[in-house]
Amino acid sequence: MSLLPRLEARLERYWPTASLRGYLFAMTMLATLPMALLMSLQSLGEIRGEQHRIEVELDGAAGALAESVERHLRSSLEGLQVLAQSELFQHGRIAALGRLLQGRPRGDWDSVFLLDRQGAVVLDTGQPRTRAAQDALRELHRRVLQRGEPAVSGLLEQSSGGRWTAVAVPIVQNGQLRHVLGARMEEAAWQRLSSAAGRPAGASAAVFDAQDRLLGTSATATPPRGASLPPDAAADMRGRRSGVHRSSDTDGNTVYAAWRTSDASGWKVRVALPAAPIDAAHRRAIGVALATSGGSLVLGLLLAALVARRVTTPLRQLATPGDAALPSHVPVREIAAVRDGLRAARERDQAAHAALQAGAGDTVTLPTSARPGDERNEDLLTQGYTSKTAGHQ
Repeated sequence: MSLLPRLEARLERYWPTASLRGYLFAMTMLATLPMALLMSLQSLGEIRGEQHRIEVELDGAAGALAESVERHLRSSLEGLQVLAQSELFQHGRIAALGRLLQGRPRGDWDSVFLLDRQGAVVLDTGQPRTRAAQDALRELHRRVLQRGEPAVSGLLEQSSGGRWTAVAVPIVQNGQLRHVLGARMEEAAWQRLSSAAGRPAGASAAVFDAQDRLLGTSATATPPRGASLPPDAAADMRGRRSGVHRSSDTDGNTVYAAWRTSDASGWKVRVALPAAPIDAAHRRAIGVALATSGGSLVLGLLLAALVARRVTTPLRQLATPGDAALPSHVPVREIAAVRDGLRAARERDQAAHAALQAGAGDTVTLPTSARPGDERNEDLLTQGYTSKTAGHQ
């Protein structure tokens, strides 16, 4: 026995027995359910497409802000290197250089400082600093000496309330590193960059240092003191140069955010959108899709019930009272054909019954030795019926 007949036999064995109405419902489900699933999948695809569009916009905005921050830092470092090549500096006229630098050589610089090889302050055009601020400069000095290349600090705070960052470059004379030249930059520079950054509607931009402390944000007029990257966001961003994720923001709200990390400074930029409106829109879209597909399925079942009633009611009448109970017009052709066939068969039965009753008086007596099925008996019956017919004629 081949495989196909065996499968057919097994299918026939386990095929469920149900009413015609049940089969109609099943047919409707089989016809409607794939369409409902297709509509749901299409809606999910649209939601994913919208989510991807949001992520692409956030990533693009984060990339643009990161380039702006990098350009700003690189410009400051290049300015310091140009300053280090001045004749006053090369000839050791530090005092004259200090008088020249009083004020602001650049609009985004708060002050300029010069440290010797041991980290002592040789020149500082800024206001007197606290010991904590001097310690921060010496940490920046140590990093420049270790690497022999420019360095960028994180957020530096003073007890008086000042907050700033610093950039520094090594000064090499006669093949030896002699000094470290640097500039302080107020946090307002990063606040301006964050506020001016291009970003999607409703999004906020922020800049963080290498220790995840907030330098500037477009969400508030001034960065909140002590604000930093939330732990869940920091853990997700650690070890990755860029990406998009769902996490907490500095204010504790859940956001969709894209970030970029600078290879040179370790600073991070982040552009974030509140997650609540996006999630609500997604829930509405999913709800509409489910309601539409579910409504289509329910409507199909209701229509199937109406059609099933139009089919099963005539069949029930045909099976119980008989074809006489059916009206002249039956909406299902096959049922009408069955009714007409039953009526024709009944009429033939009635005609045969009437013919038998009319000849009931003429009987044929078979011999006692006759057996059913014997050809002679058949001949006797035929002869008897022929003679009976001839007598009536």
